[in-house]
Amino acid sequence: MKSLETKKVIRKQILYKRDCLTSEQKEAAEIKIFQNIISLKEFQEAQCILLYANKGSEVSTEMLLMESFERKKEVYFPRVLNETEMEFYRIRSRDDLRVGSYQIKEPITTVPYSISRKAFMILPMTAFDNKRNRLGYGKGYYDRYLSKTENIYTCGIAFECQRWEEILPVDRYDYPLATIVTESHIY
Repeated sequence: MKSLETKKVIRKQILYKRDCLTSEQKEAAEIKIFQNIISLKEFQEAQCILLYANKGSEVSTEMLLMESFERKKEVYFPRVLNETEMEFYRIRSRDDLRVGSYQIKEPITTVPYSISRKAFMILPMTAFDNKRNRLGYGKGYYDRYLSKTENIYTCGIAFECQRWEEILPVDRYDYPLATIVTESHIY
């Protein structure tokens, strides 16, 4: 089976598992994920936090957003610019987000993240493996963005049920993450 077809099969299987989590299971896991992230030295020391606006059954970033504001960190969210590119823009409150591309909330602000600055990035994913490989949604936005940066500490967040037992199929443009955090492990 070709890599692209294999990735589609994995996405479908893992997303089904994630979608089957009850709201109680999801909420309990999100609290543990949040606690695991804020315990990381890299999060504590970062001045810039790059988040995503969760959609559907993805891990919520709401607690991280509020914690980042409380700690006086600069917070940035991605905005899709075209079919292949996204950029991160600073927000100062939740009111700076509006529904945009793919029905995902995006910043309406115009202050971009400077890729020369150090940052802690939280990435969404459909699946991951023990080697910290990440399977996204298949559009490649994060991989292309990360290919032009050097100062970003990457942290994927997922529920433990999203872990793929085998090594995920990766292509030359796929980047393993520095860390992946679930409710029960920090990989």
